[in-house]
Amino acid sequence: MSTLICPGYKDHPCGKTVERKARNQKICRECSQERKKACSAAYKAAHKEEMKAYSASYYPAHREESRAYYAAHREEIKAHRDAHKEEIRARDAAYRAAHKEEMKARNVAYWAAHKEENKAYKAAHREEIKARTAAYRVAHKEEISVRNHHLWIFGTKKTPPLKRCEGSPFEDAWNPSKGGSFRAGGDWIKANLVRPSGKVSLHIVDHAKGFVPGNLEWTHPVKQNAEQMFKIIARQRHQISRLEKRITELLRDAESVKEAAA
Repeated sequence: MSTLICPGYKDHPCGKTVERKARNQKICRECSQERKKACSAAYKAAHKEEMKAYSASYYPAHREESRAYYAAHREEIKAHRDAHKEEIRARDAAYRAAHKEEMKARNVAYWAAHKEENKAYKAAHREEIKARTAAYRVAHKEEISVRNHHLWIFGTKKTPPLKRCEGSPFEDAWNPSKGGSFRAGGDWIKANLVRPSGKVSLHIVDHAKGFVPGNLEWTHPVKQNAEQMFKIIARQRHQISRLEKRITELLRDAESVKEAAA
């Protein structure tokens, strides 16, 4: 095969010399891919409302067909997602960051428009939803624990952080506010901490170090409650000791004032 000098495409000159892979090839592969992306983005921008309307009408009409397809290809889809896990996460995170306000407004509008429909669905499928939620919590206990500790440490706009957790450090790779994810924290915990059988919860060993790798352990509620009680008792003893010292100082000052007055 001969070579060609890639002229680039609209407003994007290239000038790269590449091997010609096909007889009718006019530009290099990189420029071809970038041109396709640019054309696709331009088309989507020009037909945004039209595509949105088509999607809104297509999916309700083909809902059962879509469900049947996903049910038949569940393992294949799962294998693809597992193979491209990091790529999918990065793409989703970039999309959410770029469309944060748009997604928020869309969600608010959707739930407002389907409030009664959702209420009716929940009432009709109460037991199914309960069983599915319970199964999810068991399967994703680590990720949920990471999410809960983030809530307890930082709080939300409506919920203040817990006093015993407020101000504790939190691993950046697990913090969505700093580009991390709860799932990454859950994956680390699954890989590095063996969860005992029975009713256990994730425990921060030293609150000064915070919710970080190497400072976490699975414990039974009895042990956690006992440790919390020991901490409270130690704190109370420290406060009592300070008060005793302060009372001693005040008595000494009062005696000094009496002696001076006499």
